[in-house]
Amino acid sequence: MNMIFRKTPLKISPGEKAFSFIEMIVAITILMFAITFIMTIVSSNNAEREKVLNYYVAMSIANKIAEDIDNTIRENPYFLSEISTYNKSYKILSTDSPFFMSIEDFNLDGKLNDDIKNYSSVFDLKKVENFEYSISAKEIEGHEGLSEHIARVTITVKWPDGQKNKDYSFSTIFSGVPIVCASSEPEFEATVTPGVVASLKTALNSPSTDFKAFAESLGDDYESLYNLGLLSVFTEAVKERVQKIDIEIQNLKSSPQHDLYSKIALAGLYEKKSILLMQNLNYIKFPASALLKRLKDGAYKIDGFSAANQPRVQKIKTNIGLLRKTDPLTNSPVAASFVNMFSDSLHSAFLIYLSLLSEPSVESKLNLRERQSVFLKIIDLGSAMILNRNESVIVNIGNYPLSVKQTVKNTLRNLQLYYDLRNIARSKFVGLLFEKVNLGLKLPAEEELEKKYDDMTTLAKFCERLYTML
Repeated sequence: MNMIFRKTPLKISPGEKAFSFIEMIVAITILMFAITFIMTIVSSNNAEREKVLNYYVAMSIANKIAEDIDNTIRENPYFLSEISTYNKSYKILSTDSPFFMSIEDFNLDGKLNDDIKNYSSVFDLKKVENFEYSISAKEIEGHEGLSEHIARVTITVKWPDGQKNKDYSFSTIFSGVPIVCASSEPEFEATVTPGVVASLKTALNSPSTDFKAFAESLGDDYESLYNLGLLSVFTEAVKERVQKIDIEIQNLKSSPQHDLYSKIALAGLYEKKSILLMQNLNYIKFPASALLKRLKDGAYKIDGFSAANQPRVQKIKTNIGLLRKTDPLTNSPVAASFVNMFSDSLHSAFLIYLSLLSEPSVESKLNLRERQSVFLKIIDLGSAMILNRNESVIVNIGNYPLSVKQTVKNTLRNLQLYYDLRNIARSKFVGLLFEKVNLGLKLPAEEELEKKYDDMTTLAKFCERLYTML
């Protein structure tokens, strides 16, 4: 037994060596360098991953804001013209942020999102709290037609990255409706382009563009003849634009497809037509007011032109006839009148949007945001009819006859309920609008717009008088 467990001394052959202390220190140092290098790579990858994540967050924010802008323009087509008012930076989670409205997201079935109250628990809000955004819009030049407003909207998202700031920009093109704003005389004069002057030469049958010399050769008043020609030329241009929209309306009406979306498209065309007329009548008032001044001063004189150019006078008379509201002889409305077309187009668009509410398939076909858009259209168009002194016009909702004003009030009440249900801050705005309509109050901008409706009526009355004088 002792022989079995006897210890044998460890022997090292001459060709082998044991690790010395120094060699172990060197080996450990090399290992530490390797570990440090690997940790640096891992740490660097994490930093890069965080930077990439921030870019993805910025892209998501920019796309969400673009979606919000698109939805807002669909609900309010004038919004694109107003977007320049948001020319400052906003924190994503700031209470005054007009976009990134996550709280307004909808399910595809159009029902309210029951999980919205737990939204913060499934999304780390800290990931976006340091992000901010700004919006800029630049109108695209070279687009003809006063009924469209096309602009490139750029959304820039910024976030901190160490001592510096990073940013991501996203641009897209939106189309909307220009705001009907007061035009000045210099703006009107800017529309008298060489093309208009050429049309004016044809309208007056002038041998040259020196209209003053032409008027003197006929023994007429230059300003009367010049503005009479301008009134006819601009009316002719409006006629062509209206005819194009009328063709689109007729094509849509004759289309075999008559679903909810084709009705919405038809209502949009009527709305577009009314806006086009409002914009153009706003320009026509300048030559009309100049003629009215000549009439009041007793300086209106075109006898020489009338005697020498009867066919041209008849053409001008026909164009001016489109601006009348009633026929002075019969006192009946002029069917082709631009002023009457404006009111009829508003009325037609209003009735189509109103009819959508009674469609049995509206809830299954239109999602919640689209139904909200219909409510807003009814309010916008109904308010325009009220400003146009048509608040007492009776419309039928099912078997119930209601005035336009009552309909707008009821729609505002429903929209306020919707906003309250969604806990959206805009319910306060709708509440104020409801109170204003209920009490008959008007904002300064609305008073200015109402004045334009009065201008249109004055224009119509003046043109009735001018029509009988030609």
